[in-house]
Amino acid sequence: MPVRLRADACRPSRLALACLAALALPAAPAAAQEGDRVSAFVEERIAHDDNVFRLSSQADPATAIGSPSRADTLFTTSAGLNLDLPVSRQRLVGALTLSHTHYQRFSRLDFDGHDLRTAWLWQAGDRARGELGYSDVETLASFANVAGSVPDRLGLRQAWANGALMLGPYWRLKGGASRLEQSNSDPARRANDAEITGASAGLDFVSRAGNSLGAGVRAEEGRFPHAQLVGATLVDNAYQQAAAGLSAEWSSGGATRLRARAEQLARRYEQLPQRDFDGMVARGEAEWRPGAKLSLALVAQRDLSPYEYFRSSLVLVEGVALRPALRLSEKLELSASLDYARRDYRGDPAQALGLAGARIEHVRGASAQLAWRPARSLALQLSALHEQRKANVPLGDYVVNVVAVSGRFTF
Repeated sequence: MPVRLRADACRPSRLALACLAALALPAAPAAAQEGDRVSAFVEERIAHDDNVFRLSSQADPATAIGSPSRADTLFTTSAGLNLDLPVSRQRLVGALTLSHTHYQRFSRLDFDGHDLRTAWLWQAGDRARGELGYSDVETLASFANVAGSVPDRLGLRQAWANGALMLGPYWRLKGGASRLEQSNSDPARRANDAEITGASAGLDFVSRAGNSLGAGVRAEEGRFPHAQLVGATLVDNAYQQAAAGLSAEWSSGGATRLRARAEQLARRYEQLPQRDFDGMVARGEAEWRPGAKLSLALVAQRDLSPYEYFRSSLVLVEGVALRPALRLSEKLELSASLDYARRDYRGDPAQALGLAGARIEHVRGASAQLAWRPARSLALQLSALHEQRKANVPLGDYVVNVVAVSGRFTF
């Protein structure tokens, strides 16, 4: 794919990023080394997406999005800083990325985004440790679950705190709390603005080899500032959720590592109790590293989706993923992912009111990535994604292919 200069290159946001890139060039001889406490980077990513709005194959793009083509090439310019600062037994880590994305055809989707993440990894003596963190992300919401072509700027702000205390040589007491705030710029999506608060506590038995078996509880409360209009009814999507279960982690001390969690979970809605959920959720992970070059991870789950854009709904995900990785050389690594998921929208208020049927989706995906680091300061990546969704609702299916190349310079 040819790289071309574009007419929007002098936009103020892109100019600021370009200035950072220019400042990086004289610093090349002092490129970041391993162990540096502060580093900066600039990155350019070019991607071709053949179905930007995730349209069904049965949909007419000219009618749905006002264009005869579903495809576009997008350019993302990023600049940022990374921090890793040890202070005695404490550690401060952080990362800030500023980005501008330009669409060659669908320029109305152009946006400036940011990703700020920071954490204090604290330790008190030899028995207590934990994490205090905050993140602030602004990006463009995916069109996978949004009919139409109106861009929605999605804001996600999250704060969390957790800790663990060893009660003697074998018992570990742990707990945590978190708060998530989600905001949507599109007025039609304001019903998904959310304020979610959670807390957890547990007790683990830890063997001398570091393997553990534990029991825990967690609770969650979801509040939505804007009621959702469904038919002629205003629906408050507020809910209370509680779960209790067991978890385990085991390592052979060599190539194999296993993690598992199983819980009984209950969610109760303040309005429309027919949306309530009671059931078992579980997640298992197996990782195999037979040597320094090969790794293989297998993940299976039956869980509520924690990443669902429609937080006002409850989505039960049952799926499996296989993720191999192979280090071809010191500078070259190949990785891939094969995924399948069945998504059941059980908390849809329209379904509870009898205005819509049950929505079930089957999503299959395959991706591959080739990463090459020819120098310590330079990293190049080539990636490809194929994803297919089938659904039992009209125009709910789509097929998409995305190919991308990126380069990052660190200084």
